Amino acid sequence: MANFNGTVAAANRPIVEADALLSRRLTGINTGHLSIDQAAFTIATLYVTSYKTAIEKYILAVNNKHSLIEQGGKHLANMQELKTRVEGGGLRAVSGEMKTFLNRHNIPTDRNGNDNDHNAKEWQINIEYLNNWIKGRSNEVETDVIKLNDIINKQNQLLQSTTTILKKAHEVLEGLIRTLV
Repeated sequence: MANFNGTVAAANRPIVEADALLSRRLTGINTGHLSIDQAAFTIATLYVTSYKTAIEKYILAVNNKHSLIEQGGKHLANMQELKTRVEGGGLRAVSGEMKTFLNRHNIPTDRNGNDNDHNAKEWQINIEYLNNWIKGRSNEVETDVIKLNDIINKQNQLLQSTTTILKKAHEVLEGLIRTLV
């Protein structure tokens, strides 16, 4: 999986773009010179293409969020290890990489003592903050996947409608040929 380093908002941007794409109506299509079946096929193809692009954008966003969740999981494991190391006493500092990740995603940390050195209790608080952030992103991914399935189903319905239109047009043409012969 790609190692996405942006923010959650940046990870979500493809979904915003996909939703905007799907909410637009196809206008200005000149079908005056086309037969009804050709016009219907052209319009259906444009919609299917829109759905294909939206599906690709949703998949990108889900992958980006998965990458962020994986990064959060690595930091969570690191926090748990640091907590274990200081359980008998002592302090451990937040690494620069961890601090950057937490700040970029607005994940709070325990500020008791107003420093970056934490005891076991403070690490537990940090673990809970990060764990809640990971759960929130996981819930977003679940919602995104449900919406992705809906989009895929709509695209399949459009494909099925296009096939039906073409089949009906073929039947009409066959009927005309039979009447002429």
